[in-house]
Amino acid sequence: MFCTGLLDHLDDWAMPDISPYYKIRWAPDETFAMFESVPVTETGVRFRDDASAAEYYLARMDKRPMGDCVAILAGYFIVSDRFREIMCKLQVSQCVKWVRVKAAPEGFSFDCDYWLVVPLEEFSTLDLARSKYSFFPGTRVVGQVEKWVFEAHRIPSCDLFRANRDWFISRRAKELLEEEGMSGMALEPVSVSP
Repeated sequence: MFCTGLLDHLDDWAMPDISPYYKIRWAPDETFAMFESVPVTETGVRFRDDASAAEYYLARMDKRPMGDCVAILAGYFIVSDRFREIMCKLQVSQCVKWVRVKAAPEGFSFDCDYWLVVPLEEFSTLDLARSKYSFFPGTRVVGQVEKWVFEAHRIPSCDLFRANRDWFISRRAKELLEEEGMSGMALEPVSVSP
């Protein structure tokens, strides 16, 4: 009887973070705008979408320095050279490639280079039975995910990868990013089912 009552309250206890993977989210205080043309008065990064041959320009709206995670928009993930250097020390080459983005307007330069992270493969890791999600309207395609649970056998052996239209890192990558004081991102723990 005592044990049953005790177990009923386990959800109220603060448990240490032991998640093996993390979803990368844009930090709530990072404010950017994305333009299809380059406003001459703005500073930011410009990148080209090879699929549509469109060029996009990304700029901070509040004029603060750009962080290490510049953007996660419409599948694009733009990061600083510091972020890239850390990731290149880990296992990432089989899952992503790096494309340097240009500073805009012409002649403007940044403190460091920025990179577009391009997935070499999109993984399907979501455990549909244990995750909490909704479908895109009128479809059976997973849209918004409220609670992430991965199926262990579907997780790639990469420290940075794209799965289910989002970006994820390993615990090892998270620890290195935290040691270096990376900015511009928040990490959401992901559970793994057996």
